[in-house]
Amino acid sequence: MKRVTGFKQHGVGMVELMVSITIGLLVMAGVVQLYVTSIETQRSQEGLSRIQENIRFVSNRLNDEGSSSGFLGCVPRFDDESRVINLLAQDTGELPDGTPQAANFTSSISGSDGDGVNGTDQVFFRFALPRSIPLVGTFTSNTDTQIQLDNSINYQLAYNSLNRWDVAVLTNCNYAVVFLITNNPGNNGVVRLARGATVPAGFPNAGQSNQGTNISKIFYGEESATSGDIQARLYLAGAGGYSYSVGLSEAAQQVIANGGSAQCDADHPQYCSLFRNGQEVMDGIVDFQVEYGWVNGNLVSFGTAAEVASADGWKRVDRVKMDVKLSAIEVTGTNDGNASKRIQREMSQVVMLKNPVVEL
Repeated sequence: MKRVTGFKQHGVGMVELMVSITIGLLVMAGVVQLYVTSIETQRSQEGLSRIQENIRFVSNRLNDEGSSSGFLGCVPRFDDESRVINLLAQDTGELPDGTPQAANFTSSISGSDGDGVNGTDQVFFRFALPRSIPLVGTFTSNTDTQIQLDNSINYQLAYNSLNRWDVAVLTNCNYAVVFLITNNPGNNGVVRLARGATVPAGFPNAGQSNQGTNISKIFYGEESATSGDIQARLYLAGAGGYSYSVGLSEAAQQVIANGGSAQCDADHPQYCSLFRNGQEVMDGIVDFQVEYGWVNGNLVSFGTAAEVASADGWKRVDRVKMDVKLSAIEVTGTNDGNASKRIQREMSQVVMLKNPVVEL
């Protein structure tokens, strides 16, 4: 009988092992690359979504406040400075080049070139809020230090919105008095405007105060108006002038406070922020350029703040063009050759002023 011998079993050879490892590494690399691509796509979508949300916010805010510029109740916005009696003491005049200062309510709008970081511009909008309260008694602009308002249930919501150190506007449709509220209006309807009382640091309108005036205009209220008298109403202006500019963000301030350095530019958008009246409202704003438009004969001229001042055109400005560049904070990678590897978008918006100052 023949003996049947078994076959020798052989293990995996070196070649087979190397091929298996290589195939496994290729599969693993593909999985890793797919995961990384997925993460980058998610970050890009989040960054783009955040930029689009910021664009909507900036566009709405600038449009609302820009178009409201110049509203002082029912007083006509004629090119007659005597119609606006400005009791505010600070920043109510003009700079040497003719640019209205921050609290100069004879102008609807003004601005400056290159005052912000990275050569960005600054713009000022001035207006009162549309909610009003009737005057009860009589107010004489150059002597009286208090105003009696109707704080009945009909006007309680508007009256309760008044706070100490707010700017307010009293108008009888012919003239407007701009002043600083120096008391906390209580339940008696009295609003005080003491002369010389200065807003302390840390409060809105810090450093502002009321001054005396040589312009004596009488404003009649519900109880003092006679036939033919226009009853005056008070409008809240809050901070009075609303400024927009780009500055170093809170993150940048913390870096600097800890001895580091922070530069606001397209490569470091986390250090750039849009400020409204000195308060940070949005980061990632790396550029903010403003031009102003006014009617010049049959044409509309656009120019920088310096060009408007040179043309003595501030009282003729009826529109403003704002170019804003927004950047994502996170590095996500882009396919447009952007060296910062951050998604960036630009927004350009022209806002028409509903209440521009017009020439008589």
